Amino acid sequence: MHLKNFTGKGPYHRRYVRYCLILALYLALCSCKQMTSLSDAITQPSAREVYERNYSLEDKAYAAWQKAFANAFNDSVMINLPYKQVGKFSSVEPTVLSFSLALKEGERLVVSLQTDSITSSFLSLYKYDESKKMDLLLENKPNASSLSYIIKESGKYKLLLQPQLFANTEYTLLIRRRPTYYFPVSGKDNSAVQSFWGAPRAGGTRQHEGIDIFAARGTPVVAATDGRVVSTRNQGLGGKQVWLADGLFGNRLYYAHLDSIIASAGQKVTVGDTLGLVGNTGNAKTTAPHLHFGIYKSKAVDPYPFIKKIEPLPSFELNNPTTDGIVKGAKANVRQGNSVKSTKLKTLKQQDTVQILGYTKNWVHVRDQSGTAGYVFKNLLQ
Repeated sequence: MHLKNFTGKGPYHRRYVRYCLILALYLALCSCKQMTSLSDAITQPSAREVYERNYSLEDKAYAAWQKAFANAFNDSVMINLPYKQVGKFSSVEPTVLSFSLALKEGERLVVSLQTDSITSSFLSLYKYDESKKMDLLLENKPNASSLSYIIKESGKYKLLLQPQLFANTEYTLLIRRRPTYYFPVSGKDNSAVQSFWGAPRAGGTRQHEGIDIFAARGTPVVAATDGRVVSTRNQGLGGKQVWLADGLFGNRLYYAHLDSIIASAGQKVTVGDTLGLVGNTGNAKTTAPHLHFGIYKSKAVDPYPFIKKIEPLPSFELNNPTTDGIVKGAKANVRQGNSVKSTKLKTLKQQDTVQILGYTKNWVHVRDQSGTAGYVFKNLLQ
């Protein structure tokens, strides 16, 4: 074919122009995708941010989905950890799970979601500030269904979970706390802690700035984290003591009342290395052998959340969860948490209908027709 066939306004010319336009469009699209990929590599968008690119508020279903998310901030549901909830996401109306929880500095919040289908779900963690507004701390990344966050400030937090539009799948949600440090006395656990932060000392003239972990004399005291031994001493109230600097958080860990010191100043240690042996030196001579364990930043902080070993999750199974329920008794109290001791939010009447958000061991997480979310005892619904 000769080049002259592509000149003028003949069929070859039109075909050539069409080809060039298609090629230009294809290259432009490729360029846009490459630019988006490059931008994402830098900005690390959340799964929610990536998903929202596909929609506009002009889409009524998407607008309702966003409204449901905004409304969930008003939920007053409060849970204790560890927490397990199973249920089914409704494909009819947008589902949002909203939980408030009190967390302490030194804990690691771990959230995981399991579904029985390939469904995008969005986890968002917020913290209440002093004005009771909420600051976004973390969201799950694309293709991830979990969150892990180290709590740097004790306070009230809010966790939200929302599946993609029209999700129709069963789920299991697990929310738990984990320690950020290893337990500092070998072979011991939470039950060995017998004196806690803030307990009165010296006839009430001072408070306990640490915890006491009781164990037999000579039990190894170990590094709760990787770090460097900054000093070893035998003096004052603490008697034989070791100070360990944590390079990750900038904390100083204090081990006191030791029977003997094994580590040396300047020594680098890893988790589990023996620093000394449990004793009762210093002002603990009249008490049973124990480790006084403290953590200092600019001042002393409660060390227990940093090392408290995890509690087991509630154990229960549920088959064929539903998304709608009806009050079958004369009334049903809606509570803020899944406990009879939890605050009563309102009372539902017989035959009132609710959206079932999920199930805990003995309680049903519901949202009523007015939008109030809470828990109803499982035997009160059908």
